Amino acid sequence: MRRVRISFSTVCTGLALCISAVGCSKDSDGTSAVIPPGEGNTPPGANCDGGFDATLPTACQCAPGCNTFAYGDGPGVAFDMDDPDSAFEGVAVDPETGGLVLAASQTQRAHIWISNTTQGTVSKIDTRSFVELGRYAMGPRAVLNADNPGECPVGVSDAGDCEDPSRTSVNGDGDVYIALRSAGAVVKIAGDPDRCPDTNNDGNLTTSAGRENILAYGSDDCVLWRTNLPGNPRRVRAVAAQDEVGLDFTITPYVWVGDDAGSGTVWKLDGRTGAVLLTITNPPAAPYGMALDGRGQLWISGRNGAADANRHSLGRIDTSVCRANNCGGANYCDTNAAHTNCNDAPMERIGIGHNTYGITVDFRGRVWMALNGNNIANCDEHSVVRFDPRPEASGFATLGTNQNRSCTGRLQNCTSNLPADTAIDDFRFLEICADGTTRGVTADAEGNIFVAREAADVLRLNASDPRQRAAVANTNVDDESWGMATDIDGKIWAIGRGISQPIVFEPSGRVLDTNDIFLSGPYTYSDMTGSQLRFATNPVGTWRKILEGCSGGQSTQWQAVGFDAVVPGGTSLTVRARSAASRAALVAEDFVVVVNVPPGTSPASIASAFQEAGMASERYLEFEVRLTSSNQSLERILSPTLNAFDVGFTCNAGGGGLI
Repeated sequence: MRRVRISFSTVCTGLALCISAVGCSKDSDGTSAVIPPGEGNTPPGANCDGGFDATLPTACQCAPGCNTFAYGDGPGVAFDMDDPDSAFEGVAVDPETGGLVLAASQTQRAHIWISNTTQGTVSKIDTRSFVELGRYAMGPRAVLNADNPGECPVGVSDAGDCEDPSRTSVNGDGDVYIALRSAGAVVKIAGDPDRCPDTNNDGNLTTSAGRENILAYGSDDCVLWRTNLPGNPRRVRAVAAQDEVGLDFTITPYVWVGDDAGSGTVWKLDGRTGAVLLTITNPPAAPYGMALDGRGQLWISGRNGAADANRHSLGRIDTSVCRANNCGGANYCDTNAAHTNCNDAPMERIGIGHNTYGITVDFRGRVWMALNGNNIANCDEHSVVRFDPRPEASGFATLGTNQNRSCTGRLQNCTSNLPADTAIDDFRFLEICADGTTRGVTADAEGNIFVAREAADVLRLNASDPRQRAAVANTNVDDESWGMATDIDGKIWAIGRGISQPIVFEPSGRVLDTNDIFLSGPYTYSDMTGSQLRFATNPVGTWRKILEGCSGGQSTQWQAVGFDAVVPGGTSLTVRARSAASRAALVAEDFVVVVNVPPGTSPASIASAFQEAGMASERYLEFEVRLTSSNQSLERILSPTLNAFDVGFTCNAGGGGLI
């Protein structure tokens, strides 16, 4: 481990909250003076009567014989992004300051998760190399032979032969949730091998290594859980991952699941355990697809069956209110909120009048849906709808191939011509004629919407002015274009229904060679990469590192963290840690929050945080520094900056007190 002496000062300007706290103090003339970390000397003027003086600038402070792991010392050497013992996700080193900042890519991985519906498996594919990294069985009825997809036709509706995986949704950690349609279940797979527990206690990671290496269900360490949903659902159609940021800035994973049988059912599950937390038996739409926006609103596309109100509609559920399963039947509420009488204020049903299919939300919070049904009133074929939920949005219009019209109510009676110079960026409803049967929908970071069309090339739309639209040449997936996804690099994936090779193209329109990808009867259209969640939630990045403390039979007392950071308004910095007697045992421990900034400052006591949480201080420590920012746009990410960081610890602690 590197031990770095830190010598710098930080100037606070504007609205930034500035914490200058690693390895420096102020001399009488106001200049920086280096305090050598780890020397075991109490700095002059320190008040160590209580074992902790929060005015001191280093992690070691009052503890005799304190040692430090320290990082950060200016441009080029601040943080080693190639350090094999560190895990950096969604962060980068600022070339000017050397500090750690949010990266433009945030926490999204270069992976796509595609369901092999007829085989009962899910594939994890590297979106840059197109190498299949793993293939995972969804249940005991999955087919383990990759060359034999079995007897399960696409769209099976029986008791769940081959498990019938379809929709996938990826959370901020890169983990994926898979909805098993006719099996009525949800499965979670860890995206990072470091988060796969050793389920058979053999000291090794047991997991799939590729397409030809499918392990029997129950034997893959990275398949974390499966929840069989209550009742007898056989139409599990929708799934949406949610990362909820709490008041203490920690992120709690959830997953929302929808079944469109009858009037529909929506469940909220604990993303860590799969436990059902909430059941909504009469949601505002019978779920066929789901997407979350940045305000915590869950949008549901409803379709199938008779043309009743809850089917041919767009549904909205306010997830900030809908948290606890404390109300039965059709009503739900949160006892900690104003809705104590279990009214339906947290939900809304927005009539569309036609079957909705694929759904996504762009980075401006506008909802996009494919309308999939016969006799679309305003278009010769099928269409795409953009809904803007902002209160200031108004107006209804249909954008046809040759003629654009304004509408008098919703998307009906579109009879009057729309002037060519009409600004339509703030229209509440827009229907865009698509000249083909529409299916999956995805958004990119450049303001484009891509729509899969059966027997036709993918349609590209300008999200702000969909009058600008064009087909992307050579993107017709054997007349079976179905699922759509955007990867970390902005490439667009078109997944054919039952077709072995997807079509992947760059924003320029160049189609790439995907002949090395072999899928087994895929039937999917959802957030397969995590891009939609990235648009919907606050940018988050993390730095994790495992440290080894004292050897030779000595006990380790982890003391405190010190840091130098600039945290502008609208951003935050959180330090968490966990400890265990071995590296392998760390994954089984929960992280403990050491400090949240704001309001916390540096240094912050690990020992106190562990004592409060009941966690023992052991030889190994894993810390996590999490940077978070309010989501303004994809073009500009306001980021906190971590300039330097250190961790203090003592061996055979006892004489100097804990800090």
